[in-house]
Amino acid sequence: MATWLDTTFADFDAAVLAFFHRLAAATGGALNTPAELISMLAWKALCMFLLGLVLCLFAKTRKTGMTVFLAVCFGALFTNLILKDAVARLRPPLASETYAAWRQYAAGAFSRLTEGELKEYSFPSGHATATTAAMTGLFLTTDKKKSWPALLLIPVVGASRIYLVAHYPTDILGGMISGLLGATLAYFTVKGIYALFTAHVENRFCAFCLTFDPVVFLWRKMRKQKKTEPAQETAGATDGNEQDH
Repeated sequence: MATWLDTTFADFDAAVLAFFHRLAAATGGALNTPAELISMLAWKALCMFLLGLVLCLFAKTRKTGMTVFLAVCFGALFTNLILKDAVARLRPPLASETYAAWRQYAAGAFSRLTEGELKEYSFPSGHATATTAAMTGLFLTTDKKKSWPALLLIPVVGASRIYLVAHYPTDILGGMISGLLGATLAYFTVKGIYALFTAHVENRFCAFCLTFDPVVFLWRKMRKQKKTEPAQETAGATDGNEQDH
């Protein structure tokens, strides 16, 4: 599979990588650090997982949070546990001295691939998979007129990986497809779960999962404590006065 990708899309990958190298050269490396920072948004999908978990804390956004979290999980399953090892495609800097030199120029201090990256294959891109899965899951479960800008993060992260010569353009496209599949599967899975729980809302567990809001719960508890503290202080002062008499 890796050989087929390298031969079939060699011209396309080379042309796109060359374009980004010319961009890096034309800007004098000014985009190097921004590209690295953008790329870090999807490192190990941690930010995407965190986004899903935070949204799960609120009852109003729990459905979106579950979709985002599961989308990233499904995407990681497709990409990291199945496709990467099945395709076994080397990363660009390991396959070509030219690409290695381009990465050195674009990534600078970050140019050396870590031991973990060296062990990971190139196709499809994990960064592209996680970003596509999370942002698509977010888009599918929220007001599309307001959430569509989130989709712009997908090509931005993908472009950063190409700019840094960490992936071939076809790796990014493969990651986007994997992420879309993960988001679609997560969307219908969560939709089914919510339909099941809504149909059995009289069940305490189902009602708890649908309506419990830990943030609101803690906020109300703190307010209640603040209201009781002055009352306790007043009661304590009254008792003291009675003892004096």
